[in-house]
Amino acid sequence: MKKLKIIPASILVLILLIVTPLSIMAAGQTSTGSGTNIMPRVHLAIVQPWAVRVGQNLQLSVFERVNQTPVSGVSVWAVTKDKIDTVKTAVKALTAKGLDNITDADFEPILNVNGVPLGQTDGNGRLTHIFTGPSNYWLVALKGGYLPGYSHLAVTEILAISTPNKVAPGDSVTIKVSQKGTDVSVRGANLWAIDFPNAKILKDKLAAVRKANKGSLLNADWESILNNLAISLGSTDASGQVSHSFEKGRYLLITTLKGCAPAYSSIAIIVPQSSPAATPQNSP
Repeated sequence: MKKLKIIPASILVLILLIVTPLSIMAAGQTSTGSGTNIMPRVHLAIVQPWAVRVGQNLQLSVFERVNQTPVSGVSVWAVTKDKIDTVKTAVKALTAKGLDNITDADFEPILNVNGVPLGQTDGNGRLTHIFTGPSNYWLVALKGGYLPGYSHLAVTEILAISTPNKVAPGDSVTIKVSQKGTDVSVRGANLWAIDFPNAKILKDKLAAVRKANKGSLLNADWESILNNLAISLGSTDASGQVSHSFEKGRYLLITTLKGCAPAYSSIAIIVPQSSPAATPQNSP
């Protein structure tokens, strides 16, 4: 009977050091029926400001989430809040079948119905776009071979009212609404006026509406409050203007637009003082 050879402890430890990592690596790999390993699926990541103003140049970048490598040729779409769940469900069902044979053309039927294309990233993974109206969007980054990237973006418009400080009663005055800090006219903004004794009450109520709709002013119902307390002056035309004549008094002007916080100004309607008549001088 042959004697069993005892393996030295040092050699046994060496074998374990070699075999253990190999077994762990094998356990972490997924293979198809033919034994071919599947490469890990990489998510796209969108980097951009959380908010941008209407008319402002937005620049965003798309990276591989795992290693922050810029990705070129990524199609980026803007999807409104009410449609993002539909998009996510459809995209998830598509990518669940595997990414190897999915191209940009496979994503397009989903996004063409539910989103607006912003373009494709350049060689540095960058894309610029200008939004023309306020809204809350989800940005969706899609490219064949990658899992999609999602990011929230608020597009806001900061309003400003321009008007003379003083006007005579009954005179027609032109009030203009523009983007704050610019000469860009805002069309379709609603204008209201309220006498100063009630202005504080109205501003407090509007502040409460703004707080209740924090993060999304698209659903804020400014009109329900303003209709009861303020006088409607109408909506701005293509030049951002409204004309109106006032009775004597001092008024707070308010402008509202869906998706935007109200803006304020004031105007005084004063009867002009007549110049004292010249006293005739008697001839000697």
